[in-house]
Amino acid sequence: MTTNRRRNGLIATLSAGCLALAGTTAWALATRGSQDVSTAPAADQEIWVSPDGQDAGSGARDDPFATIQHAVDQATPGTTVFVRGGTYAQRVDFTTSGEPGRPVVLTAAPGEEPVLDGSTLDVPSGQGAMVTVDGSHDIAVEALTITGYRSDENGHVPIGIFVTGESGAVRLTGNRIQDLGTTFQGRNGGDAHGIAVYGTSSTQPISGLVIEDNELSDLDLGSSEALVLNGNVKDFLVAGNRVHDTNNIGIDVIGFEGTASDPTVDQARDGVVRDNEVWNIDSRGNPAYGNDGSADGIYVDGGRDVLIEANVVHDVNIGIELASEHTGRSTRNITVRNNVVYDTTTIGVAIGGYDRRRGSTEECTLVNNTVFRSDGPALLVQFDTRGNLIENNIFVSGAGHEFVQNPYPENVDNLVDYNLYWAEDGSSDGTWQWKGTQYRTFARWVGDSGNDRHSQFADPLFADPALGDFSLRTESPAIDAGMRLAQAGATDLAGVERSQGPFLDIGAFESPAPEPTPTPEISGSATYLSELPWLTANNGWGPPEADQSNGERPAADGLPLQIGSTTFERGIGVHAPSLLVVAVPAGCSLFLSDVGLDEEVGSQGSVVFEVWGDRLLLATSGLVLGTDESVPLSADVSGVQRLSLVVTRGGDGNAFDHADWGDARLDCASG
Repeated sequence: MTTNRRRNGLIATLSAGCLALAGTTAWALATRGSQDVSTAPAADQEIWVSPDGQDAGSGARDDPFATIQHAVDQATPGTTVFVRGGTYAQRVDFTTSGEPGRPVVLTAAPGEEPVLDGSTLDVPSGQGAMVTVDGSHDIAVEALTITGYRSDENGHVPIGIFVTGESGAVRLTGNRIQDLGTTFQGRNGGDAHGIAVYGTSSTQPISGLVIEDNELSDLDLGSSEALVLNGNVKDFLVAGNRVHDTNNIGIDVIGFEGTASDPTVDQARDGVVRDNEVWNIDSRGNPAYGNDGSADGIYVDGGRDVLIEANVVHDVNIGIELASEHTGRSTRNITVRNNVVYDTTTIGVAIGGYDRRRGSTEECTLVNNTVFRSDGPALLVQFDTRGNLIENNIFVSGAGHEFVQNPYPENVDNLVDYNLYWAEDGSSDGTWQWKGTQYRTFARWVGDSGNDRHSQFADPLFADPALGDFSLRTESPAIDAGMRLAQAGATDLAGVERSQGPFLDIGAFESPAPEPTPTPEISGSATYLSELPWLTANNGWGPPEADQSNGERPAADGLPLQIGSTTFERGIGVHAPSLLVVAVPAGCSLFLSDVGLDEEVGSQGSVVFEVWGDRLLLATSGLVLGTDESVPLSADVSGVQRLSLVVTRGGDGNAFDHADWGDARLDCASG
């Protein structure tokens, strides 16, 4: 049986396909991180600021200004404002803009640490920030430390960095925002943010936004979030940030709060949240929540078309949540893939509206995530979830043995399969709930709920979970056990190529493929199945074809068999679903074929090839896509009387499923 996992030319196609599936724009998808983002040319002008400078000076390096605001006011496109080390009890409001390729840059002087300290500054009523970008564009804020900005008053909202209005092309990189927030003790009215982006314009979104490599910590947030994108915000990248030790949500993508007056654009969208680490997020003791532990590590509340990948979230109340808090509004088309979530105190991963008065989650994808040790349900499916895909995930419960919770019968068209479940303590007891019905064993869950028909209950055999290493040991049952999904992306959390063969590993990590085993050689004489009489010949469209591809309804109207770049003179062309049965001649011991979708379908189609001997499955290709090169299949047929070649649909209907058994042959003894 051939089970080799192959590297092939699918990687680039999968990458492009997944990104399109995520609904993100080309700008956001191309922005992979600082190493891929074009850097600005050398500054046209330098302005320097120092605690011992004077605003009456020239702003030169040896004659710096004293206030950052004064320096920023003098900036023109291409200007870099260098802030020398020291403490500044100053706020900054950008009043000028840069130009494409010539931003206005506010940054720390090389090798120095300027600190904007708001501890002696009053927070005004409404939103007040230490650094504000309101209506400016082509702005960069880099490598600043912002701290101390606090309020104890109702409705006074301290913010570290605030981007709002019709701003655009703003980069916030390498900043450290710490020890600020609200100390208001009431249930409502205490709010604060580390970084906040509020798209308030109904005609001009905040776009081209990069928030990268910042650290946000020790923030008292009230009922708000450490890093938030809210309202008319699109084309954004939130990457490589470290968010920790806050008393409410870490990263939030929000819609439908009335931030922009036009509800058709009041929704953060078309962006990427990638490579962030979020930890120590707990709302218990926060005056806005009392003893309620409901703070998310990463939350999408009403956003759409967002890719959330390769993040690590741990020691939080809720790991990742896709929900909507607004009646009649949905969070839609979010792809959550290749993330690790562990040690959650309330829920691992959640989707759906809180209750029947809230919104919905629809057409979202959760694939190849690892969820470990949740005190509550590893997966919570809440109200009004529609058309969501939940596959290839590892769900390991904590002491409560709660795996899936879904109390609402209204949920429809959600696909849950190819997952791996396990209890950390090894117990086989647990709870799965679907549409209000409770199941106490995995077998009952699979047998009666309609979910997880191809899933497992088994120890995933992580490398070292005590040290946060959730890669898979070589004997893990998660290896090669998942569906091959374009939505899983081109690489895993560690950057290892995902598409290494017909199957994917389950969870956030892909094990490197072993070296391929050579295809067995014919030792006797080759007997081609296209020459043998077919005892059964069932085909999804027209008749099967000998030595040519599947054509239309008439016989013998196919083309030469071609899979990828390889043409086969011999073989069989079929259309899924198909079944061919032949009698195995005496003395035959081995079946060989190179299988795949015919080149005539281009990149379309998806099928699975199976080889059966009498009533036993001897070999399978796994999922094969139209973009693949041929897959070698071999099977020992010693003693087999009837050989069945089966092609099944790949799960997306059978359009374009023109499947080729290239060089399908038997190795039979000579003479």
